Amino acid sequence: MSSVFISYRRSASKHLARLLFEKLRSQGYDVFLDINTIDSGAFDRIILNQIAARSHFVLILSQGSLERCVNEDDWLRREMVEAFRLKRNIVPIYDEGFDIRDEQQYLPESIRIELPRLNAPPYSSYYFDAFMDTLCTRFLKPPEYEVVIIPTPPADRSEVARRIGASASGGKNNERKMSGSEIYEKFKDGTLSMYVMGRAGGFYGKFMRDDFKSEAWRMQSYETSSVTNLPNHNWFYIKDFVTKIDALATIGTSGQNIVPDNFGGRRGYSSSGKNNERKMTGLSIYEEFKDGTLTMYVMGRAGGFYGKLMIDDLKTDAWRTQSYETSSMADLPNHNWFYIKDFVAKIDALTSML
Repeated sequence: MSSVFISYRRSASKHLARLLFEKLRSQGYDVFLDINTIDSGAFDRIILNQIAARSHFVLILSQGSLERCVNEDDWLRREMVEAFRLKRNIVPIYDEGFDIRDEQQYLPESIRIELPRLNAPPYSSYYFDAFMDTLCTRFLKPPEYEVVIIPTPPADRSEVARRIGASASGGKNNERKMSGSEIYEKFKDGTLSMYVMGRAGGFYGKFMRDDFKSEAWRMQSYETSSVTNLPNHNWFYIKDFVTKIDALATIGTSGQNIVPDNFGGRRGYSSSGKNNERKMTGLSIYEEFKDGTLTMYVMGRAGGFYGKLMIDDLKTDAWRTQSYETSSMADLPNHNWFYIKDFVAKIDALTSML
């Protein structure tokens, strides 16, 4: 059985790390992931021993992951240096928005050149199943060179089992009801073991729109589950729920269709307060967003952001010349519409993987 050590920065990558842990275990991998705050002293040794006990070292890097690696006692830095020293099969996973060239300078000299040279599977949250297939079939194969595995010392086994058990507690398809406030807070502090949530009509349904508009989401009880795929149209990803709450906090709930100051463009409403609407090519949308001249906030395509047409646009680069509906309204009219910032972020993520 292949064995994997997952290394990550908790403040930046905890949700992706938990998801990878669950997916790899479901496919038969022996995976070590520590979700607790690193203890000093004895557990330092136990962690390093787990790198020695496993052939693969999966390194998750998100924006800001490497900034604290300038400190010699930084734990992520210590894990990386140990994996290189032990000549483990190191598989970096670059989260969407991460560019190794932006943070390479924070690495210690011993790995500053070597880490960027490593091949990384192209990660995309929207094509996650394809990513997992590539990761398992191409990157987590038995190494072609001899890897010396040092078994877990007997004195460490009970603590290692406890740590793995703590990480796996959210690995089953647990389901329970939680208030929106509890979901939001647990997601933010990294203790949420659920991945999707449900409400009749789904994310764009009348009930959820009313919840957001009236702030009833705080007390409203929602079904939640740790499954990673949406069971049906009534379910949606918790990260999208949290993103919406954060957007509302920025925009405000005064009812004005305005664009937040940090949106990157001018406020998307006319002096009369009407919602401007026009068709634009994807390239025009992207360029105007980037240079700060865009007055639109949302865009539309049949099927929405996750629909077949939009997926094909992004996959084939047809988005550059494709014409989209755009609007300066701050709320999504229906499931065919999505936020322009998400469109731009996706283009940036795809570009960084080339």
